Amino acid sequence: MLNILHVLSKSKIISTTTLSPLQSINDKPFITQFLVFSSNSETLFGFEPKHGWILNADKKFRLYISGFNLQNNSIAFSALQDECTSNDFISPIYNLSSASIIELDVHLQRVSKVHSSIFLCLIPSIEISLNNSLLQNGTQLKGPYFTFFREKTTLPLAAKICLVLMLFVFSGFFSGLNLGLMSLSVDDLRLLAESDDSSMRYYAKRVLPLRKRGNFLLCSIVLANVLSNSLGTVLLDSIVHGLFAVIGSTVMIVLLGEIIPQAICSRYGLVIGAHTHLLTWGSMIVTGIISYPLGFILNKILGQEVTASYTRDQITRMLTKINADIEKPELDVITGILSLRKNTVREAMTLLPDVYMLDKDRKTDAELLLDVHKHGYSRIPVYSNERSNIIGIVKLRDFALITPEQYHLTVKHVLEFHNHPYGHAKATDSLYDLMQEFLKAHWHIALVQDIRTEEDQFDPVSTTVGIITLEDVFEEILQREIIEETDLFTDNRRKIRRKRAKTLDYTALAKRSVKGPSISPQLKIAVFQFLSTNVQQFTSGFISQEILKILLNYNIYAIIKQQTNQTNNSIYLYKKGFRYELFTLIIQGNATLESGIEHIMSTVGPFSFFATSALLAEDKTI
Repeated sequence: MLNILHVLSKSKIISTTTLSPLQSINDKPFITQFLVFSSNSETLFGFEPKHGWILNADKKFRLYISGFNLQNNSIAFSALQDECTSNDFISPIYNLSSASIIELDVHLQRVSKVHSSIFLCLIPSIEISLNNSLLQNGTQLKGPYFTFFREKTTLPLAAKICLVLMLFVFSGFFSGLNLGLMSLSVDDLRLLAESDDSSMRYYAKRVLPLRKRGNFLLCSIVLANVLSNSLGTVLLDSIVHGLFAVIGSTVMIVLLGEIIPQAICSRYGLVIGAHTHLLTWGSMIVTGIISYPLGFILNKILGQEVTASYTRDQITRMLTKINADIEKPELDVITGILSLRKNTVREAMTLLPDVYMLDKDRKTDAELLLDVHKHGYSRIPVYSNERSNIIGIVKLRDFALITPEQYHLTVKHVLEFHNHPYGHAKATDSLYDLMQEFLKAHWHIALVQDIRTEEDQFDPVSTTVGIITLEDVFEEILQREIIEETDLFTDNRRKIRRKRAKTLDYTALAKRSVKGPSISPQLKIAVFQFLSTNVQQFTSGFISQEILKILLNYNIYAIIKQQTNQTNNSIYLYKKGFRYELFTLIIQGNATLESGIEHIMSTVGPFSFFATSALLAEDKTI
């Protein structure tokens, strides 16, 4: 098909040429003027003085000839200058039926060159009759008056179609890379290059060198995309013309060049970019003479690429919205950490009325020890006179070596002896700042103070409004309450009582029912736990635990002392062959056990017991 080189008009075209007579006016035929008519610009392209009328060799055109004595003569077209023999004609021989004005529809047959000059030959009627219209010789008009263009066909149709498809596929490839690669930031690729996922690490390392070149990569991809579109459109026009070429190129560019590749590369841009990185490098090399200067200019005008930055709130929303491989507990920890700067101490502290405290003047008796044990707090504030006046912190372990006999000791003595450090925090401080103080000063508890101004005072007053521990900060990070076995509430702010199994109340063991030998409450608790777990007859399946606690308060204890000079007169608890109805548990001290026919002697110590069978009745229950 024709590659259109010149288009002067798209309307009807009528072109005229006036010729000088071949000879003086006589009976011989001669042409004075001819007109070229075409209904569209694909046939007639224009006029040039050296080449005459420029026409399409594949299209018919209408020729009007005027002159004198033209009837019974003929005309033909020749491709050779000064040659008007029948062997040189490239068109049929047209007979002229009128003497002055002739209308002919002309279609050339043997225009083989891309650019051919065509000459008009006038053949007298006498030569036609002599040569039987086959070997006519005519007179060539001085010219040329016509030049025909024909496309030089070098590729078959199948090859053209394959090339068009390939060009539009390349167009789609570069269009997809434009979206897929440019949407990946350099920071994102650096993170992926150091990730634990081996495949993502491989892909990122292939794409990162390309992406670092920013505008150079962008210009190369865009230039290659536009070049593919342009070549594909021009080549498609050589296959189909007019409206079909427009529709075909539009469909191919939209589907193969834009929608499909961008839909794929928006999801798998990193993978596709990594597998085709050599092709991308090749396009940058080919287009580098143009794309590199353009990228350099863009870098100078726009500056270096600015990476995306996000606030903590934006990161939190992104983590909660994306479908990532993160479990909810992990997501809670991440969002909790990001919220530490926003959350204040007031939001996590335990209010002062809910804090378990000790009065500094309270005696360290058995009731105090059991009360402290019951609440189970590892650190306990100590106040003086009023609860808001906290003077220090005592720990649960501080009471471990105190016996109830030391009634002269008070909580103040314990406080002053250990003098544990603690911190202070404002209610408006952020939890992040408080955690840094905890880690720096090695505190685990801090008093929360609020600055208030009374109506009758001008100076602000610092008032203790609660306490906060390192555990409270961890709970804000984990976004859940850390419930210990001794906690009474699942939430120290909303006072949600914990649902837990019933625990033992040891306060009953701190009191004595009768006079006589007794043991300390701590030792009594140890005896209770030992009997209820190690001696079958005292487990919950045989005896109520409440009854066992009451039993331990009765006069069931005995102190057996042997004089140092009475080595031969031993005191026997049990003898072989005698019946006993008494169970014995050694709480303190030692005893000697003689067993076997060899009378083997062994020493038994605290929490050794004997005669458990004496506790069983006939139904084996008590």
